[in-house]
Amino acid sequence: MTPVRIRPLVALLCILLAGGVGLETARSQPTTVLRGGQLFDATDTTLTDNPGIVVRAGKIVDRGATALDTTGARIVRLGPDHVILPGLVDLHAHYAVDFFGAGRVEETEGYPLLYLANGATTTFTAGEMQPDKMRRVRRAVARGDRIGPRMLTSGPYFGKARPGWDTTRTPASIRREVDRWAARGVEHFKAKRLQAELLRALIDQAHRHGATVTGHLGSGSGQSVNPRTAIDMGIDRIEHFLGGAQLPDTAGAYDALPTAPPPTSRPSTGSRGISGSTTSTSTPPSRRTATTARASPMSTPTGRTPSSISRRTCGLCSRKRTTRRPFRASSASLS
Repeated sequence: MTPVRIRPLVALLCILLAGGVGLETARSQPTTVLRGGQLFDATDTTLTDNPGIVVRAGKIVDRGATALDTTGARIVRLGPDHVILPGLVDLHAHYAVDFFGAGRVEETEGYPLLYLANGATTTFTAGEMQPDKMRRVRRAVARGDRIGPRMLTSGPYFGKARPGWDTTRTPASIRREVDRWAARGVEHFKAKRLQAELLRALIDQAHRHGATVTGHLGSGSGQSVNPRTAIDMGIDRIEHFLGGAQLPDTAGAYDALPTAPPPTSRPSTGSRGISGSTTSTSTPPSRRTATTARASPMSTPTGRTPSSISRRTCGLCSRKRTTRRPFRASSASLS
């Protein structure tokens, strides 16, 4: 087998350790000149020889093979296998993990360094279990007290995904909480398992502060919100969904999907290899009912396929909406 050659990737701001550690730290660093290696500038799909890059006060100020002002600069020499690339923006970067089966908590010691090491110099947390902790980390990184990516924090989940969520919440209470978090610097909010009237209040109040809202949405059945409905409300982005025009809002999204018929038999493995005995597998009644009640023109005679599921879950593409802010999604961008 031919060995795979892996090129070291060098996120430019990671080299400087200034991309996420705050502008004050960046300004205090001397001019840095990157020489050698190859450059991927994202304008096309090719790598080019690095012509020399000058970084000052955390910003690229010059590039070119000649006449680079290197007076008093720190020179970073890269090998031929190193690749310089722009810092990446991770728009769904959860820091919350469950290491010990005791519930998800924000891991803020190793994860900021891991994101930087993998080239992400900006992260959006997309819902937080411990928003006060994440706020402290974000502010420490911005001051230069901690090494980490620039963090766009979302505040707590809005909806039943938040531990201890009060199911008696009203639109007025949602608006008051948005005001509190916006005053603390949150500029982006995340809804997950939030009912329609509360989502509408969240979107409207966030926009009053110039903030954005993203969501984890469903089919519209029960208290879930269909993505098309959320787009009409003015939601800015959608992280996950299973719904849209192709799925009914009369049933849960998973129940409405077509299901492959169960296999009649399968070979079992014994101590002497494959025996002639068979076992049967049945489909859960709820899935059989949903399949029988809703015949899908996209399913095949042998059952559903990945392509059929992809087509069914991406039926949002019939309408577009004009956007005002960066990050704003349109229905056409969600397919």
